[in-house]
Amino acid sequence: MGKHYDNFGMPSSMKRKFDVYNRISELNIDLGSFDAHFARGQVFCQRVVRDDRVTTHVALVARSFGAKKIYMNEINPDIINTISKINKTWGGPFEIKTITDWKKIIRDRKKESVKIVHLTMYGQNINDIESKIRNEEKILIIVGAGKVPKDVFVMADYNIAVGNQPHSEVSALGVLLDRIQQGRQFELKFEDSERVIVPQKQGKNVRMNKTTD
Repeated sequence: MGKHYDNFGMPSSMKRKFDVYNRISELNIDLGSFDAHFARGQVFCQRVVRDDRVTTHVALVARSFGAKKIYMNEINPDIINTISKINKTWGGPFEIKTITDWKKIIRDRKKESVKIVHLTMYGQNINDIESKIRNEEKILIIVGAGKVPKDVFVMADYNIAVGNQPHSEVSALGVLLDRIQQGRQFELKFEDSERVIVPQKQGKNVRMNKTTD
C-alpha cells in the first residue's frame, strides 16, 4: 500500500486490503471563499449502508480538495479520530459534523440560496453542466450510497453523473471538485501542519514544521 498509507494513523480494521489501481482495472462541507480556502460549497455524506473505509476516503478527498466541513448522518467514532490525526499532521481545520435530519440541512441551505448538487450515475452528464455549477456562488454536494431516498433527487437543484457506469463515489466527488476548481485546489496551503511535502521530480522531501507529540 505504501509506507505513508500504512503509517498515517488509520485503524487497521479500516484500511483497504487491495490496491486501488488494481481494483479500478478489475472493475453535506462547509467551504470558505475560493481565495481563502477553496470555494462555494459543503459536502454532505448520506450513507444508508455504512462502509467505514469508503466513508473515510470520501472525507479525505473532501478535505484534500479544500473542504472545511463534511456533514454525516451516521459515523463511526474511529473516522473522526482518523481525520483528527490527519489534521494534526498535515494541517487545516477540516471538521466532521454529525447530523440527525438530513432533510433539514438541505432545506436550510436552500433558504440560504445554496444550490444542492447530488452525485448520482442517473443524473446529467457532468460535461454538459459543469460550467453552470462552477458559476454558482454556493453549493452543497450530496454523496450518497446504496439506495438514496427519492427525496434527494427531488430536492437537488442538480443531479450530476460522473459517467453512467458503476464506480466509486470517492472518485465521483474528486472529479466534481476538480471540475469546479479547475485544478486550483492543488495550490491550497494547509495551515498549522506538522509536515509539508515539498514536490520533487524524484525522491521524497518532507519538511517537518514541528515535532510530533
